[in-house]
Amino acid sequence: MTALAQSSSFAITLIEDIATQQYVVRAVDVNAKQFNHRVSFKQNERIEDVFNSVLVETITTLLSRINQENMVFSIPDKIIETQGLILGRLRMLVTQSSEGMRNVIIRFAHFIGHFQNAFTARFGFDSALEDQKRVAETALFLDISSPILNIISALTESALPDGSKVSLETRLKQLHLDTEEFRFYLELLRRHAIQSADGPLHSVTPHRQRINSAV
Repeated sequence: MTALAQSSSFAITLIEDIATQQYVVRAVDVNAKQFNHRVSFKQNERIEDVFNSVLVETITTLLSRINQENMVFSIPDKIIETQGLILGRLRMLVTQSSEGMRNVIIRFAHFIGHFQNAFTARFGFDSALEDQKRVAETALFLDISSPILNIISALTESALPDGSKVSLETRLKQLHLDTEEFRFYLELLRRHAIQSADGPLHSVTPHRQRINSAV
C-alpha cells in the first residue's frame, strides 16, 4: 500500500451488551499524517447522541448486517459524504468476548476534511472552514494527478520495446498496481473540493471531471 493510502483513517469502536442488545460508543480513533487522536467517553453514549445523522444511518445499516459472533465485513468502494467530511474504504470487524460482550470496530481507511464534523454539536468540537488556499491546492492536485494516472495506465498496458527499459517497466507496473488506491483517494479529494467550493469559498472552481474508478 502506498504512503498516500496510509495517510489517514477514522475508526469507531462500539460495544454491545448482549442482554440489552444496545450498542454504545466506546471510542473514536483518528489517525492522520500530522497527528493521532483518540476520543473516549466517560459514560455510555448512544450512537445517535455521538454522531451526525449520516453516520448514524451508515452505522445502523452496518450493525443490521451482523449475523455471526465473529466476522469481518468490508465495502471497499463505499464513500460516505457528510458536510465537510468524506470517508472511504469501509471495513467492519466484529468479535465477541467470553463474557458475552460484542465489540465492533468500524474503520474507514481514508478521510478527507474535518473529522470533527462526524460528531453532534453537543460535544463542542469546532470545525473551521478550509481557507481558500487549501481548496485551490486540492483542485490543482486533482487537475495534475488525473492525467498522470491515465499516462501510467497507458504505458503499462503496452510492452516497452527496448530491453534496456526493463527497470523502468517494472517501476511503472508497480505504479500501475497503486493506481486503484490513488484513484479512490482522488475521488475523495474531488468530492471534498466540490463541497468546499459550493460553500462560502465558491470562488474556487475544482476539477469536476469524474475520475475513472469503481465508485
